[in-house]
Amino acid sequence: MVRVVLVLLFVLVASATGGILAWPRLMDEPALRMALARVVQDAGGGALAIEGAIRLELTPLPRLSIDRVAWGERDAGSFEADRVDVDVAPLPLLLGRIEPVRLQLVRPRLRLDGRAAGWVDVLWRAVANPTLSGLGRITVIDGTFRPPERTDGASPAVVDAVDLEIARQPERQRVTVDGTARVGDEPLRLTATAEPFRRDALMSLGLEVGTGADARAAVLSFQGSFRPEASDRRAEGQIRVTLPDGQPPGWLWPLLGRDRPLPAALPGPAMLQGRLVWTTEKLALGELELNLAGTRLRGSFAFDRTRSGFELALEAAQATLTPELAQSLRQTGAALELPDALHGRMMLQVGALTWRGDQIRRLRMEAVLEPGRRLRLPRLVAILPGETALTWTGQAAAPSEASLAGSLSLQAGDLRALLLWLGADPVLLPASGLASLDLAAQSTLGPDGIALSDIDARLDASRIRGSLAFTAAARPRLGLALAVDRLNTALYWPTPRLPDPALWRERLAAIDLGLDLAIERIGHDALRGQDLRLRATVEEGRLDLAELRLGGLAGARARLSGTADLAEGGDYNLNGELAIEQPRGLLRLAGLEPAPELDRLAPLRISARLTGDAGAAGVMLGLDGKGIAASLEGTLGGPFDPRFLDLTGRASAEDAGRLLEALGWIVPPERPDLGAFTLSFDVRRDGGPAKVALESRIGGSDLEGEAVVDIGDHLRLDGRLQAGTLDTALIGAVYDTLALPLAFPPGSPWGWPGAWPRRPLDWSWLDRAGLKLEVGAGHLRHRGEELPGARASIVLADRELALSRLALPLAGGLLEGTLTLEHEADHAVLATDLRLSRARVEQLAAVLAPGSALTGEIDLAAELVGQGLGIADLVVSLAGDGSLALREGRLRGAMPPGEAAAGADAPDDLELSLPGGPLSIERGMVTSPSGGLVLRLPGGEGRLGLRFDLLAWMMEVSLDGQRADSEGGPFRLRLLGAPGRLRQVPPTPPQPGPATVSP
Repeated sequence: MVRVVLVLLFVLVASATGGILAWPRLMDEPALRMALARVVQDAGGGALAIEGAIRLELTPLPRLSIDRVAWGERDAGSFEADRVDVDVAPLPLLLGRIEPVRLQLVRPRLRLDGRAAGWVDVLWRAVANPTLSGLGRITVIDGTFRPPERTDGASPAVVDAVDLEIARQPERQRVTVDGTARVGDEPLRLTATAEPFRRDALMSLGLEVGTGADARAAVLSFQGSFRPEASDRRAEGQIRVTLPDGQPPGWLWPLLGRDRPLPAALPGPAMLQGRLVWTTEKLALGELELNLAGTRLRGSFAFDRTRSGFELALEAAQATLTPELAQSLRQTGAALELPDALHGRMMLQVGALTWRGDQIRRLRMEAVLEPGRRLRLPRLVAILPGETALTWTGQAAAPSEASLAGSLSLQAGDLRALLLWLGADPVLLPASGLASLDLAAQSTLGPDGIALSDIDARLDASRIRGSLAFTAAARPRLGLALAVDRLNTALYWPTPRLPDPALWRERLAAIDLGLDLAIERIGHDALRGQDLRLRATVEEGRLDLAELRLGGLAGARARLSGTADLAEGGDYNLNGELAIEQPRGLLRLAGLEPAPELDRLAPLRISARLTGDAGAAGVMLGLDGKGIAASLEGTLGGPFDPRFLDLTGRASAEDAGRLLEALGWIVPPERPDLGAFTLSFDVRRDGGPAKVALESRIGGSDLEGEAVVDIGDHLRLDGRLQAGTLDTALIGAVYDTLALPLAFPPGSPWGWPGAWPRRPLDWSWLDRAGLKLEVGAGHLRHRGEELPGARASIVLADRELALSRLALPLAGGLLEGTLTLEHEADHAVLATDLRLSRARVEQLAAVLAPGSALTGEIDLAAELVGQGLGIADLVVSLAGDGSLALREGRLRGAMPPGEAAAGADAPDDLELSLPGGPLSIERGMVTSPSGGLVLRLPGGEGRLGLRFDLLAWMMEVSLDGQRADSEGGPFRLRLLGAPGRLRQVPPTPPQPGPATVSP
């Protein structure tokens, strides 16, 4: 023990003595500068420049502190540091040698020039040099690294705030690196382990680089082997890159030579891993696995640097392409700047790719990148939604560097499903059709659009040839030139209706369009047309319709041309003409069933011109036909704004009857001559209800009127219509014409009694309008006879039609009162309060059936209510009260010769009168009171029994009285039959109460 203590004491004394003896030489700064420069030069570096002082500290360990150090090598770059601290070995220092054991760099700044490989060689020479064999640790404090300058003049990415610890274990030839840095605003962490750390050895290398916060750090890791020898430099091992938030670090792009990051991050976590094999000439990733936002792909990648060629193969059983991922990939691909010399082949196979809510199945794609950044697509096969088989076969050469050329084949079993999947607006798709498509074409795909030429397609039952070109830009452009052999519009447009102009204007204003469409045969179900031609362009929202022509469609020929600014409130100037040989066929195309006689007006020619802008619209319409003419001209407010109107119309017909026939009038056997027809009208509207004034003359009838019309949810009309002279034949003809569109029972109402229409009627027309109309005529003309005037007030409101203040000459008398018809649920309620005064019985009966044997003057009154689905239901349900009076009555031929009568024979001519008596109406049956009505006869009084079945239109009349002639005695008379056709029958035995009639 004592010996050990003595030995230690000797060492300390010798060291102190040696330090004292060597101190003057160690403090010689020029000598130190020369010694340090020799160490750097021996380590393989260049000239060392020390601009500051050198200090030597002996305790606790010898340390050299050097201020402001600079070093550089030609074509490699430069190095500067504010201070370099070098811990040196004590014993070699006593002998005058500097052997570093630890190196600390304070605020070093490393700048690389274009040849960074020079620094790598310097590093390896320093590691292999015996002079630095004792260097066990290198520390960097707040360092800065500046990459080489960019060739495009942009600023390179700078790495600063570098804190680094490099540790060597010489006995194991092991090097570990642990440090942090900052690139821009993003932190960077680095750990690495290499063993054995020799240039001529195959070392085991573990590397991990991370950036960002711990929870979302992007990490690059490598575990494998690395051979640093330049003649056989290679790396092989497992590599893994993870991006938890799908966002690569921002500092990566400048290091890769880009000014700015790619435009979009991935929409979710991303990961890449595989088996890396790297040499100075080749790079290969085997067992490649790529996970993009939940989509997992497997495959391989190989790159040959000597020929700038690569091969990429990826496959997946299931994949999902979200809109966010698609946008990210699309923007990344558009922003990539690939070298011109790069070329290679890419292959992708996906069993089922989910995109836009549906699946692409059995996707197989092969793509080739040729030198000059030209992409070619030799093969693409897929099953798209709508059971659509897509095949693309690429051509060897494309029209331009940025396009793909090839032949396209498409077979769709459900074209509607395919279009909806592609994003077509459902509003613009027809309600039916679009079942199948078989298309073949030559295609060119570019970054901004697609062009199809030599199209040969079969769409449903139509064959289509032509071309298509679409360019996607800030303002898309579509060019179509198509020839179609046949087209049945009923397949796509079952019920023809005008399209929404605002919808189409909005779509067309957003695109530039060139259209040339020719259809050889066009039809709608049984209707046929031919030679449709449409030529039009849309440029910057302005439509130029060069030609829209159609011939032979239901005997019609149409032509339209003009220009229009599709912007809201833009100007327009359109001219059209329609020549119609068969009007009925054209109306059927519009879903209307016209009268058979409508074609008598043909040929019809309709001309139109529309002009205007945001302020007003000008309208000029003309109609010419056989014996008819009409015109309408004036202005509307704004672009067809009906709230502002100033219109004048004219119409005329050589024969009003012929015009009504064409509109559906069923001509009676004795056709009345209605005469010629003229009409003029004016319509004015200034934001509120429209004011209408009209004048018309039809034969001997003249009419004039005015009304205020409000077109809202329901049509409302308030006005008057007055005729100086009105022919009753015209009233009947107008009624018969309106009966068809209003679903009234056909035929004249005078023929209904006894054959009442039984069909249920639609009473909803009472709900669709509001009406308040005063009508009147100064004189009526009936079958050439002049009659007094008539008037009535017609009001339709709240589902009720009321005819009040009625005054109508009838059978020489006057009909007055009120009649109402109300719509309730699915039936109508009829109520009447009518009075007929001083009417001639023979004239009244003649209206129903000529040849009545009763004459005289009659008064009738009735207050009735009935309800039902149709006319017969209303009649059979009538109930109420009435009254009957007869003056100066005479019954001719009361008892024909040879007829037997009870008691005594009635006179052949019987004078009678009925002062007035009540009637009862119940369930459509009119009856007199019990005991009958009191009659005044020449010989005294008599009794009249009455039973009238309104539904069957059968009447039974019994008359009891006393003969006033020389024969004297009572008599009984019984009449049976329809009104106006009463016939005398043998009387029944007297019965108390009124007479009865069997049904």
